[in-house]
Amino acid sequence: MSLHGGVNAQQSTAAGVYNFDPRNLEIKTKSVEQTLVPLVSQITALVSLKDSCIGVGRKRSEKTVRAALKVGSAVEAAVERFVAVGETIADENADIQPEMYDACHEARVAGSSIANLNGCLINDSGNSVDKSALIRAARQLLSSVTRVLLLADRVLVKHILRAEDKVAYSLTRLENTTNFTEFVKIFTEFGGEMVDLAHRSGDRQNDLKSEKRRAQMAAARACLERLTMLLLTSNKTLLRHPDSDSARRCRDGVFRQMRLSLQLIGFCVTDGILPFDTSHFASTAGEETVDISLQLTANTAIKHLMEILEVVRMTCSIGAGVRERLISGLDSLCEMTQDFTDSAYTPHHHREQILDFLEECRFEMANLITPEDRDDGLRIDNIEVTVDRLSRRLKDLRKQLQLVAMDQVSEILRANDDQLILSSIKACSVSGDIDGVEKFLEKFREHAEHVQEVCRLLHHISLIDSLHVATGHAERNLRALTPLTLLAGRTLCLHPSSRIARENLEVFCDTWAQCINDVSKFAKDCDAAASGRLAAEKQAYMSLPRPGVSAKNEYMSSSSSLKSPSPVSDISFSSSKDLSIYSSTPVPKFFLSNGSDSFIVMRQGGDACSVHDDDSKLLGFQKHGTTQKMAKPITLDLQDQQKMAKVGLEMQIATSEVASEAEKWDLYVENDIVKKAKLMSAMAYNMYLFTRGDGPLKTTHDLFTQAEFFAEQANKMYKTVREFSYEVPGSQEKNDLMTVLEKIPMHCQQLQVIVKNPTIGKSATFLKVDSVIQETKLLMNEIAKLVTASFNCAMKFEIEFRDEPAPRVTGEPGEYPHRSSRESTFWRRTPSIRRTAPPPITQSHEI
Repeated sequence: MSLHGGVNAQQSTAAGVYNFDPRNLEIKTKSVEQTLVPLVSQITALVSLKDSCIGVGRKRSEKTVRAALKVGSAVEAAVERFVAVGETIADENADIQPEMYDACHEARVAGSSIANLNGCLINDSGNSVDKSALIRAARQLLSSVTRVLLLADRVLVKHILRAEDKVAYSLTRLENTTNFTEFVKIFTEFGGEMVDLAHRSGDRQNDLKSEKRRAQMAAARACLERLTMLLLTSNKTLLRHPDSDSARRCRDGVFRQMRLSLQLIGFCVTDGILPFDTSHFASTAGEETVDISLQLTANTAIKHLMEILEVVRMTCSIGAGVRERLISGLDSLCEMTQDFTDSAYTPHHHREQILDFLEECRFEMANLITPEDRDDGLRIDNIEVTVDRLSRRLKDLRKQLQLVAMDQVSEILRANDDQLILSSIKACSVSGDIDGVEKFLEKFREHAEHVQEVCRLLHHISLIDSLHVATGHAERNLRALTPLTLLAGRTLCLHPSSRIARENLEVFCDTWAQCINDVSKFAKDCDAAASGRLAAEKQAYMSLPRPGVSAKNEYMSSSSSLKSPSPVSDISFSSSKDLSIYSSTPVPKFFLSNGSDSFIVMRQGGDACSVHDDDSKLLGFQKHGTTQKMAKPITLDLQDQQKMAKVGLEMQIATSEVASEAEKWDLYVENDIVKKAKLMSAMAYNMYLFTRGDGPLKTTHDLFTQAEFFAEQANKMYKTVREFSYEVPGSQEKNDLMTVLEKIPMHCQQLQVIVKNPTIGKSATFLKVDSVIQETKLLMNEIAKLVTASFNCAMKFEIEFRDEPAPRVTGEPGEYPHRSSRESTFWRRTPSIRRTAPPPITQSHEI
């Protein structure tokens, strides 16, 4: 009980010194922000009323007077009700009582001031109220109301901390118990406390504004959930074998990880709200920080350098401070890339490529920071050229690091050594083969180190905050789980006939498999973010209707969006009993619809399943062309699934080929051919994801709609390349280009005919989907050839793209439009200059 009391005492004393600065009220949660919106709207309307309707010398209509009186009285009444709720909260929480009373008093005074000023605005004396007085009163009201909301939010945070204290206290009791009956009783109480903490922390996670903090809360809550089962089996194993040192160390390791997870939750919920001792629940190692979002990675180092270079580009000057930041940033980047170059699993040619890029970055950096005695105009030009070169080298280095990381993660996931090693450990332990256990434990240790290294590389290439946090915690969790799994294996080796020891090892193996699945998911997300597909999956195309619905969530969000925001008078505070329950996200279901009465349902990963009754009841609310009535679920045969997956994979290969061909042009200039090729590649990739039951396209209606827009983009590509072909002189290259170009309209027409063909029934729908994917694959193959042929012609004949096209000159009506000159096209020939970077500036020094 001392632990619980000590924490409360600490929080109570800290609350008194953690006061709000009225000039810097930072809002951490979405709920507080949304609650302030109606108040801001009414105050804004009141201030604007002073200028627009009730100025000096303006005629005041009766309607205007009534509106002004209504706004002022409404604000005052709403503030009064709001303050009454705040004072009730203050009465129930003595630790915030002085601050809450003070904030409520300020809000009441400000509300009365606004009402009085509003009355003066409409009096008949003709005296004008100074607008600055009204603005000061409005600011005071907003500040005081915000303080009340933040103080009430602090109460919710303390509820979460109290729930954590209860869990921590139960952990201490579980750790000290030696009786199995007492352990079962305490663990039952512990389970209820964990459920309460899960509800409260889940509510808080969804309310946080910071993406990093939400990701940290998600990682901590997921870790707690998994560790709870490990805690049960490891404790049972120790109670069954109290003299086993490996069982005790394994159990103690689980307790430590649970306390670290509690510590992370406490850190996230108190960020900017309450002071929190980061070593309260568990003492962290000196080399690890609680806030993993502050951890430096290769991507953050590159991003930091790019930001500094952008400042240099804008100012065209490099001072001493900027020079030091550039040098320090490059040194940090070199240090971060050592995880790639020092890895035993990085191929030699990849290691050399990374080192070459780093050497080029050092060379360009030396050119940039070396002072020159030249004309200012020439110096500015040299800075711009060098900044462009260095930025390009940094982007190339980032791509290379992403390639190395994705190669390693794909290799380790393809091998799938985890199950083989872990099953061998269990088999040898049961049979009492101690030498075999030691052998496979050593293999598992080596394999675990490789997996941790892969996680570290994923952490380095994470481009978004949520992935940066998730991959970092995945590495930490694997690093902590590895020795515990080894200890569980040794315990079973020492007690091969123990059923509970065998169960303990199996649970650890299952937890390890779940962590590997997390790594696979994070690798997929990192790849999508690196290739730019993440944004395409999160937002629909402008010309494409919103793809499918995830039935329940879409309906709930559309229903809630119909509700108008609450006025100020309706502001209320939920008690701790009103917190919602947040469960883990279910496996998403994707619906294939042909507009008829049947659906083909696929789970993520491509395996067929049936629709849950609750989900099928909501299908009638879908308004995106899938169906307007109840749908009868049907499933795909295994043979059809395999055929669909094969065709989708073939299309993905064609998509990758188009993307790689478009990448060649990136080294020179962005033009319409490249842009259209990339857009078509993104569309085709989404269609490929559909064959796996993944991505933004959820129904066959979405697939067919996407195919229509894909055909339209192909027609636009045809017109663009046709325009480009006018600039290509007669040659074999032009003949090859025209041969490929003439095939595009035929494939576009065929795809459009297939999409418009109506179908009814499962078999017909599947055949239509198969035909659409097949035709899209053929069209993508032709697009890849077209981009290659265009690139060859552009390089050989030095044809450049012009940003601003001149207007087309047409002849008489009925005649085919023609060009008056070469200036009327997007493309132009350059006589002798190729599109390459300017030559490097000769330097007299060496790096």
